[in-house]
Amino acid sequence: VGISCDVGDAVDAVYDGDGLFHAATIRSLDLSLLAPEVTVDWDDASPSYRTLLFANARKSGVACTALVVGGQVFGLTTGEPGVLVVTGLDISSTIRLLITDSLETCGDLSATQHTAVSIPPGAGIGADVINFFDVVVDTAGIYKVCFWSGQSVGGLGAGDVASYATTLGPLTVVNPTSTTTTTTTLAVPFSRRRGLSYESVSLSVVGSKGSVYEGLTANPAAWNVHLPGGVAKTCRRCQSYSLSDVEGNVQVKETNRLAGKLVPEPPETDGNGTVLSSLGFGCTTSGVPAPPAPRMLLLLARGVCTFETKAQSAFLRGFSGILVVDFRPDGAPLPDMAAAGGADAEADVPVPGWVLPSSEGEDIRLLTSMDSMVSVDVEDVARKPRLATALSDAYGVRAYMVQ
Repeated sequence: VGISCDVGDAVDAVYDGDGLFHAATIRSLDLSLLAPEVTVDWDDASPSYRTLLFANARKSGVACTALVVGGQVFGLTTGEPGVLVVTGLDISSTIRLLITDSLETCGDLSATQHTAVSIPPGAGIGADVINFFDVVVDTAGIYKVCFWSGQSVGGLGAGDVASYATTLGPLTVVNPTSTTTTTTTLAVPFSRRRGLSYESVSLSVVGSKGSVYEGLTANPAAWNVHLPGGVAKTCRRCQSYSLSDVEGNVQVKETNRLAGKLVPEPPETDGNGTVLSSLGFGCTTSGVPAPPAPRMLLLLARGVCTFETKAQSAFLRGFSGILVVDFRPDGAPLPDMAAAGGADAEADVPVPGWVLPSSEGEDIRLLTSMDSMVSVDVEDVARKPRLATALSDAYGVRAYMVQ
């Protein structure tokens, strides 16, 4: 567990000359690198070894961590209003962004707002996941996004270029894709895994730049049959059935359908900032919370913890459902995600979940890395009943797995 360190903070950093920690002040941060770096001014005014690994800095005796998630990438379309999304654990709407030339160094006086930016990022909206709406860049190219946390350093504020001394990552601005009314070149139909076994789910993903993924494959979690739940019925919603219409004690519910923004779990990294997985596993509640808007689904990787833990953690972070990307080759059947406590425990899982084949999940992850506004529409068009393991019906053989 670390402590957030920002530009202007007093820290102890490893001085390469003797390998010991020495007092210093953070001058700038570069979070766009695989192993983030920090540039410091030593308190003894030594000019040597000012740039070092962020992992080699500490504050109040505790290892430094960044305010925002490293390795973020951004995308816009030339001349069109777009959204830049910044993710972190200790940020608020006080943060500000600056878009400069890709060759500039954030925080340098020459790293001013690029002249191609006709509508710069204004005040963001949200907490921990901040959305900067209606940003416009008029020329295609690669730019650099610089960050200010809102913390004044030496009396500097949002209007001072030197405040934006943290490099977040690249911004790619592309020209609009030409289309005609008779073509749908951006619509990608998927049918790699389709078959009766997966016909109980309808899944599509749409990007803000026109990408449409239709007919994606997904297998519902075993606990989906209990959802949506927690809705108190009223007389307006009561239905009457004759006894002959009822076969046993059958509970009738609406099927699950979720439509909203898709949020990828940030990559898993080790203590040195090395990326272990391009998509996080979502096993703890300390991950990035859902943005303050309804219907947010979390895209995460299978592994490390149980499916039930992933669903519970996502719920506590404010997400309405989970999409889990399988790690097995496409030829392997998708698991039926189950709770460790069996069918009884599944009634207590609060949000629905679906598991996707690895290749389709990777395609979706790549789309989210290039487009900050990806939406998903997923529905259990039919209830896939829970059976005993290895039994089958029209939806195939059940292969219940807890992780």
